Amino acid sequence: VYPNPTTGPLSIRLNLPESGRVEVVVTDASGKQLGSAMELYLSSGRSEVPVSLEGLSNGVYMIRVSHTENKKSVMTQHKVVIAN
Repeated sequence: VYPNPTTGPLSIRLNLPESGRVEVVVTDASGKQLGSAMELYLSSGRSEVPVSLEGLSNGVYMIRVSHTENKKSVMTQHKVVIAN
């Protein structure tokens, strides 16, 4: 996830071992989902997913990325700081 800290949009770099559905969710520090989840279908290999943080105040947020790998659900979380 870069740039971090950010003053605007950010990008998530993924390297997926297999094609499949990817879900990206932005939450506040307490875990409350902000806005709608972004759902994508990505091919295997490297991908870059842009994420808009428009309308969010300065602070700490979590970006949760989940996808299926070898028939198992995999989730990663990334802490992001917005500093305008």
